[in-house]
Amino acid sequence: MNTQRFTTVYSQGNQPSFLICGIFGILVIAFIDLITPSLPLGYLYLIPILIMAGFLSRPWIAFIVFVCAALTAGLSHYQLRPAATLFVTAWVGFTGTGFFVSEVVRNRQKALAHLREIRMEIARREEAEEQLRNLVYTSPLAIITVDNNGEILLANEKRRDQEVREVAKPAKSGFTGRLVVLVDSQSASAAEMFARIVQIEKRGTVIGDRTAGAVMTSRIFPHQIAGVGFYATSVTVGDVRMSDGLSLEKTGVEPDEIVLPTPADLASLRDPVLARAIEIAGGSVTAEQAGRLLK
Repeated sequence: MNTQRFTTVYSQGNQPSFLICGIFGILVIAFIDLITPSLPLGYLYLIPILIMAGFLSRPWIAFIVFVCAALTAGLSHYQLRPAATLFVTAWVGFTGTGFFVSEVVRNRQKALAHLREIRMEIARREEAEEQLRNLVYTSPLAIITVDNNGEILLANEKRRDQEVREVAKPAKSGFTGRLVVLVDSQSASAAEMFARIVQIEKRGTVIGDRTAGAVMTSRIFPHQIAGVGFYATSVTVGDVRMSDGLSLEKTGVEPDEIVLPTPADLASLRDPVLARAIEIAGGSVTAEQAGRLLK
């Protein structure tokens, strides 16, 4: 008999009948032991103790064990000293058996109750996940879900291909002079979009170094770790394509004229990029003078 079947026998539905059988068994064993003095039957009290121990508390088990041990010694027809020894021996054996069965049943029932709670929790989570899945796949909005590691679990395709065209309206009193835009590898987002618009619309000259190529829009999803810490996941939700149909992401803007300062320029605080921009605009300064303009 495995442990699961063993503890199933001690279900609450069987308690009345098992207790009655146990008490009746004690009475039957005592009666037979009384009329057969030459045949000791005290060891048979283990059977009703096993039957009842899974349903009784420790005090009741101790009481039943005491009664069975007393009947074993009292009906043995031994002298006082052997009878007392038999009582102690029976009491120890019966107590150990009863408490062992009680603990096994109690621990197994607790484990089964915990397992039922876990299964109910899993069922509730699966139901919630199914509802969330239906919401994600049927929603007209773009929805994504991520786990604690930042991995996307669910995502629909709504609005994935949606494009919004933005057209800049010309200012009534716009700048009409010569325009020079300075960029470098740290120019990103709106800065490189502005530089590329200047190129596309042929409104000026872009000089310097290739830009960062970082124009995508992202959204921050915060997470908590058991109330003791937090972190966030950044997920890209939008891109920008210029009027020429190309994206600047990871490519950046290539200047019309690449001008880079050398290590010697940086060490001596010369600015050849700004000097070249002033030259394109119609002025004339040296790299040393340009380096002192923005101090």
